[in-house]
Amino acid sequence: MAPAAQADTNLGTVAGLTYIRDVSQPEPPDFALTAKAACPAGTHVIGGGARPFDSELNVPYEFWLNRTAAYDGPDPDGTPDDGWIGRGFNWQGGSKRLVVSAICFAGEVRYATKSVSGLPRKGMTTQVPCPAGTHVAGGGASLSGNAERARLHTSYPYDSGDADQQRDDGWLARAYNSGGGTKTLTVQAMCVGFEPRYVASTATGNVEAVSPSCPAGTHATGGGGKTSDSRAQGWLNGLLPFAAAAGPPDDGFTAVVSRHNPSATLTGTAICKT
Repeated sequence: MAPAAQADTNLGTVAGLTYIRDVSQPEPPDFALTAKAACPAGTHVIGGGARPFDSELNVPYEFWLNRTAAYDGPDPDGTPDDGWIGRGFNWQGGSKRLVVSAICFAGEVRYATKSVSGLPRKGMTTQVPCPAGTHVAGGGASLSGNAERARLHTSYPYDSGDADQQRDDGWLARAYNSGGGTKTLTVQAMCVGFEPRYVASTATGNVEAVSPSCPAGTHATGGGGKTSDSRAQGWLNGLLPFAAAAGPPDDGFTAVVSRHNPSATLTGTAICKT
């Protein structure tokens, strides 16, 4: 008998942003983990994230993300605005749960999507721009096929080289197809009419996670992570908003990345609404 699904938890609303969390059932090594957090009626997903939780020790190389993206629910519009889904593979260590957060906005969000295919033992990269006059507030990436055979490397906002030099122009994703046939990498950008704040943190060496904080008076709408390690050697372990104190997790974003090369950089970004 399949385990009962866990109900979503509403963690609170601030500045028109509602934070919803879902947690998967625990799964042992060699199993995929999936969880899905749905936005409340009258809101649209603006960003989100997923991260594994191990009751003893969360080690990045034991798990990789295969999907952290917005999804379209059973409504007639065909737009991926209804919540956030996370999927990953627990390939080593103890049993783990997957924590997924959806950040939902009561205002207007526009969505852009692009896909690219990649052969086995090859990397994939693609990016999608926001519509003119909008700025990226969140983004996601997903891979088709078996979660064991494909992992995300980068999910991150990018700058197109325009005059403002802000990473507000769209979303970029990189991934690695480790085998088992051609895979499709899909990248999403969630775009808004207001101008968010963008905060980044970088680390090297033995540091496995960075947690850039939103400036005072602002609230997290999305976040990304990447590493300078190769797509075959580095991967995303987790991206999730955090709470520095009591209340909803609106204070910033944590990015966790596995790197085989200790000199490779880990970079995380938080996108924040005033």
